[in-house]
Amino acid sequence: MKSIRTRLEVWLTRMALVVVPRVPRSWLLFLARGFSWVTYPLLHQSRRVGMANLDLAFGNHFSSAEKQRILRTSFQTFAQVILDIFWFTRHSRQRLADLVAFDQEGLEQFERTPLVCITGHFGNWEILGQALSGAGYPLHSVAAPLANPGVDTLFIPSRELSGQTIVPKKGAIQSLIQVLRNGGRVALLLDQNTKPNDGGVFVNFFGTPVPMSASPALLALRTRSNLLTTFCSPQPDGSYRIYVTSFLPYEKMCQFPPDQAADLITSHIARTLEEEIRHSPGNWLWMYKRWKHFPPGAEPGEYPWYSRPLHPDQHAKTRLIDNDSPMIPPAH
Repeated sequence: MKSIRTRLEVWLTRMALVVVPRVPRSWLLFLARGFSWVTYPLLHQSRRVGMANLDLAFGNHFSSAEKQRILRTSFQTFAQVILDIFWFTRHSRQRLADLVAFDQEGLEQFERTPLVCITGHFGNWEILGQALSGAGYPLHSVAAPLANPGVDTLFIPSRELSGQTIVPKKGAIQSLIQVLRNGGRVALLLDQNTKPNDGGVFVNFFGTPVPMSASPALLALRTRSNLLTTFCSPQPDGSYRIYVTSFLPYEKMCQFPPDQAADLITSHIARTLEEEIRHSPGNWLWMYKRWKHFPPGAEPGEYPWYSRPLHPDQHAKTRLIDNDSPMIPPAH
């Protein structure tokens, strides 16, 4: 059965690459809305994860009905991300130029290389890399391979049409170091679970510690690179806006105590991501198990139902960072 499903996924991807790029933009937006309304009641597990995350993040700040509206919007945003992967393969550069707008200040900051660019599963992170590369700011973007190698093989050329380079997540560090030392730009998604044995540290995220990779901070320090957080937000008319919410020059990072610098930078990144999600919660992927692991000594009841304790072999490397340190620079 797995072999049949794998072949079916490849076939459907090939069909989508033929059909979706020829659909009018208005139809694609209609399809994204339709997908969210159809799948929302059907994907019980994703809906359950999303509501648990929203409960943790916002408590009683939003009513149950408001949280459901946010989650439906998140479903729609994700559907548009998937459809746009296919849609932008046709007339890629022209469509990116027509539909993606850049904040001028952000563009000026992208000129300051070498540069570590941070974003999350917010808005359309796929179009973010493509649009920046197409606009003359080529990125080396780290991506984990898809579960189906055949589909992954079809997607990678689509992601690289505008000049972006996809770097496989496994063993990416050395490639990224070389890019930065050559004065380039690298892009990383940083709202994913990274266990301590893989270089993760626990930082407060919506008031509850989660593991986050310290690699971007270490990369920036090691290669004397600037660091920024950037997002690609969908607009009601189907266009996108790319903007920078925080820019941390290497000169500023040099002022941190050497033994605390990586932790301070990682905490700063966590705050910038959280602030943007709070500002536009419907743009984030709430269906992801972001609070999947909790550190030793934590109260399990403070975490969502799906959370699990770290395996004991991770305990020795577990570290918690104090996000409230006065040394951490403001997010904006």
